Amino acid sequence: MYYFTYLVPELYQRSSKDICLATEGTLCVILITGEKPSKVLKDEFEGLNAKYDRKIERGTKYKFMWLNAGIEKAWASLFGYQGNDLVVVLNPGKRKRFTPHEGPINRESISVTLETIIGGNARFNRVSDNLPPFEIRV
Repeated sequence: MYYFTYLVPELYQRSSKDICLATEGTLCVILITGEKPSKVLKDEFEGLNAKYDRKIERGTKYKFMWLNAGIEKAWASLFGYQGNDLVVVLNPGKRKRFTPHEGPINRESISVTLETIIGGNARFNRVSDNLPPFEIRV
């Protein structure tokens, strides 16, 4: 199984629609890493999930996940992954777009990026309507 926790699952072919691409009104916070994330990164993302978990249906919703750039090369390339861990926030709606997180990968720094999005001050990059396919895993 490719999930490392229920709270922060891996984004890949079989999970993509359930956790990100077919979700309505949700932004996908994706940690892109060359392998399974370290415990430190896992803990940071679980903390972010707890902080931004919406118990009500109003406001911006975030789902936290990770992508294995070693396997999903086309997806990693789409977001400009160059070998160093990277965080992007993807809006999977009709007009697919994303914004990269700039700064260290920790709870406080990523929270600033998420608050910037909530405040309407984030700059998103448009991506093609046809996202790259995921690698098929057996």
